[in-house]
Amino acid sequence: MNLDYTAIFAQRGHAYHGAMQRQPDARNAEFDQLFAHVGVIPGQTVLDIPAGGGYLARRLPKDVHVSELELSAGFTPDLRVVAADGDWGVGQFDHTVTLAGLHHIADQNGFIAHLARHTRKGGAIHIADVDKESWLHPFLDGFVGRYNITGHEGKYLTRESFTRIPGTTLIASEVRPCPWRFASREALLDFAADLFGLVKYPRAGLVRELAPHISESKSEAVLDWKLRYVDLEVI
Repeated sequence: MNLDYTAIFAQRGHAYHGAMQRQPDARNAEFDQLFAHVGVIPGQTVLDIPAGGGYLARRLPKDVHVSELELSAGFTPDLRVVAADGDWGVGQFDHTVTLAGLHHIADQNGFIAHLARHTRKGGAIHIADVDKESWLHPFLDGFVGRYNITGHEGKYLTRESFTRIPGTTLIASEVRPCPWRFASREALLDFAADLFGLVKYPRAGLVRELAPHISESKSEAVLDWKLRYVDLEVI
């Protein structure tokens, strides 16, 4: 099973980071939905892991202290790299966040339990990743897995995910829309190709895969992206 986050993004983190730098606003809704139930307010602290190239911080209020950790050096040399099951060397936070990387981590419950240890009592853990029943599951493990440089076989979320993490109680677990937005369809396709590390892929094939999920106007192309968001309170 292709779940080694560190090895995967050592190879294609640079392409992912390049896509995010060129289209920094495309996934704003994805980041914002993390806090739909429990918001972050000025003065609070946030731990973001794995943080990619540090994309979450710009969507948070001013005066929020964000600590960013990564599990791979492939995105940028600016963030400290730690092991998923190792000593992260940080304290406790008001909010801990893991977005869109968990499907490449084999021991998901262990990882979330680790997050819980770094979340203060009364604080919130915010989790977002692909739902097992979503169209994204066959797209990622099918088309993306055939044409990216690492393959793709994820471990996706269900409504039962993380309902029994010791020391936590479930606030919410729901699939929420978080559409990706671009100025044009071509910009959307270029972003997807780079974000997923596609190489020698048929452009027409990518269009066929994504077209049913794209809506367009004269000024915008929108990809109907959805993730399962799970919010836990540490008790």
